[in-house]
Amino acid sequence: MEKDQVLKFVEELLVKYGAVINPGDDPELCEKLGIRPSYIRNGIYYRTELAAFEEDEVVLISATDNPEYAKIGAHDNIAGFSVSYSPDKIEKEVRFALEIEPYPDTYPEYEL
Repeated sequence: MEKDQVLKFVEELLVKYGAVINPGDDPELCEKLGIRPSYIRNGIYYRTELAAFEEDEVVLISATDNPEYAKIGAHDNIAGFSVSYSPDKIEKEVRFALEIEPYPDTYPEYEL
């Protein structure tokens, strides 16, 4: 999966698990700041982005409960995983990040 496709897939998973695009986001401001739109679920604002490291590119899921911070992309990173993960493993990581499923004691190693 291409990098941009991975971010879109993660955002689709956020929606699958009950998040909606944040109606408070200003698309022009997001574009100006170079950030993706945020999604809201259970009062928490989530945003995705890519980060490049020497060994791999990583999808970051960040979150905040402050709507003003969400508008400007001031979230705390809560999860990070390789863009090369399989779709099933990406979905598992999203479930962990949304606290739908607890992280296993053996994390980052686990069975799908």
